[in-house]
Amino acid sequence: MSDLTTPQGPLLRALASSSTARRRAAMAQLHAYLSSSRQFTSIDLLKLWKALFYCLYMTPRPRNQQHLSQEISALSFAFAEADKKKSTKVKPVDRAENLALFIEAFWITIAREWEGIDKVRLDKFLFLIRRMVFITFETCKSTTASDVSEEDEYTFDSAQLARHIAILGATPLAPRDNKIPVGLRLHVLDVLVDELARADPEGKLEVETVLVPVERLKKESLTKTVRTRAAETLSDERIATLGQAGEVEQEAEAQAEAEDEEDDGGWGGFED
Repeated sequence: MSDLTTPQGPLLRALASSSTARRRAAMAQLHAYLSSSRQFTSIDLLKLWKALFYCLYMTPRPRNQQHLSQEISALSFAFAEADKKKSTKVKPVDRAENLALFIEAFWITIAREWEGIDKVRLDKFLFLIRRMVFITFETCKSTTASDVSEEDEYTFDSAQLARHIAILGATPLAPRDNKIPVGLRLHVLDVLVDELARADPEGKLEVETVLVPVERLKKESLTKTVRTRAAETLSDERIATLGQAGEVEQEAEAQAEAEDEEDDGGWGGFED
């Protein structure tokens, strides 16, 4: 068994160390470890997130905390590299499953540790939560190389997106799970539309599907404050524009096809 997956593994201890140098060295090793060709378990990643939680907890100064939060959330992309590194001699790695378990383990960990976060340290974790909401959508994208003068085109993996939305609905946005702190639910609702818009600038997502967990919160939450905040999220004026880019593109294509058909039908050949 790997050192990382044992409760007292040296890498886990280094991540939670009070020594800045040890924490930085451990983070450098961690990306390589996660991008290796191996299948992780939920227990593996829960242990890892506990160490990452204390890694951020022990980090002083806002600038360093923000940078570390970005590094921690970017570990999500390490799982994508496993596909590129895997050998035909080893059992194929389910990258999407590893990633989903990593995201799920984060929400379980932050919900468990929420009540123990003091006010002085709360801001650093609020930023990490924002980053992980963004990662929920961003890691479902695949890009295709386009002309160098243009931005890369992207599409969303519908199956992976559905899995990630289900994780949101079952963890921070679970309407009736008393283990989820109200403050955590409220913060996720506060940043959801911001990060959705940032991950999908071209409006390619089906917003109704993404917002299903929020609709459930609005109807089923046991807390009035959460129901009210969910309603405010759903009434955000930006939601009306999200997802319209794809519709506009489809309408334009349909109109162009209709015009082509009209042109073809109206041509009667050369006159005598």
